[in-house]
Amino acid sequence: MDASGRKQGLKKLVLTQGTVENILEAWKIEKQTRRGPTSGTSGTVSFTEFLDQRLKTTLTFKEYPKPDRILAAKILASKGFLRTLTPQDLDLPNNTFDFDAARALRGNEESIDKLKQDSADQKHITLTELSDLDPFNKRKPKTQDVAQNFGLEPEIPEPTPASQEVQEKHNNFLLDTFTNFWSYNQDQLDQAKLNLKPEIISPNNIVWEQRKEEAADASKSGQYTLNPETQNLNFDQARVFIPDLSSMNGKSLAEVGQYIQNQYGSRYFIPGIEYWEYVSQNPDKAPNLKDGKYYFYFGSILRRRSGFWGVPCSIWDGSRFGRDARWLSGGWLSNYRVVLLEK
Repeated sequence: MDASGRKQGLKKLVLTQGTVENILEAWKIEKQTRRGPTSGTSGTVSFTEFLDQRLKTTLTFKEYPKPDRILAAKILASKGFLRTLTPQDLDLPNNTFDFDAARALRGNEESIDKLKQDSADQKHITLTELSDLDPFNKRKPKTQDVAQNFGLEPEIPEPTPASQEVQEKHNNFLLDTFTNFWSYNQDQLDQAKLNLKPEIISPNNIVWEQRKEEAADASKSGQYTLNPETQNLNFDQARVFIPDLSSMNGKSLAEVGQYIQNQYGSRYFIPGIEYWEYVSQNPDKAPNLKDGKYYFYFGSILRRRSGFWGVPCSIWDGSRFGRDARWLSGGWLSNYRVVLLEK
C-alpha cells in the first residue's frame, strides 16, 4: 500500500504472454550460441542470470513510471525472480526488496552463487520424471481432492518415529502443559504419558481434512507430531513472519492448515511444538507475539483429553504466554494468527 493506505496498481508497465514467449525464444538462441551471462568455469549459459537480465531490460526502461517499475520488481522478487540483481542494478531504491516475501527467497551471496551454478547445470530428464515433478507442492493436494471426490482415501505419507532424545526434549514441556495449563487429573495424565511418542512428519505432508475427521479417542490423548525441518533451528536468530489470513475467517483450522501448506509450505518454515515451547520459556524474545492475539504453530498437531487433533497456540496474558490447542474442526477467528519463520 502507499502512504495513504491505498493498494497500488501498475499504470503502464505490463508483461504479456508475448513478452514471456520472446524471452524463452531468446533463451534458445542464447543457449545455442553460448553467449551472455555464464556461471562457473564451464561457460554454460546460466538461465537464472539470463532471465534476470531480460527482466532488467523491462525494469530499467525509463518510459515506464518509477512507481510501476518498483511495484513490478517487488512482484517479481516475491515470486523468486531477480535474485541475481540488486536494486542498484535496476536503478531502484535500496529498500525495494526489503520485505518478508522477497527476503525469504533471495538468500545470501553463497546461496545466489549456488543458484547460478545449479541453473547453468543442464540436465535431460525423461517425460516420466517430468510428470513426477511437484516443486511447489500443488499436485499432491489436488490429487487428494480428486481421490476424495471419488470416495477414495488419499495416500498418507508414513511418519518417522522420533528418537528418544527428541521425545525427552519435548515430553517434559507437554506434561507441564497438561498439568498446569489444562488441569489433567492423575488418570488422564497417566494415559497421556503412554502416548508421548511423537510422529516426525512435515506439516506439508499432513492430510489436514482427514486428521480433522478422525474420531475422538480419549485413549490417544498425548499423541503429537513434530516438523523435522524446525527441530534444530536457532530460534534466537529466527525472523518471524505473520501472514495475513483474514480471508480464512470462518474456515476450519484444517482448511487453514491446507492453505498454509499450499501457499507458504515451500517458502517458510512452519514451526510447531518446539517453537511453542521456546516462546513459552523465552517470552522476552517474542515481543511481537504479545498483542493479545492467539498465535498458532501449525508445524505440529496434538491430541488433548478428548482425543481430537488440535493445533497448539499461545496468547499473552500480561505476565506469561498461556497455552492452548484448538480443534481442527473449529472455526478460524479474526483474532487468530499463524507464526511462520523465514528461511
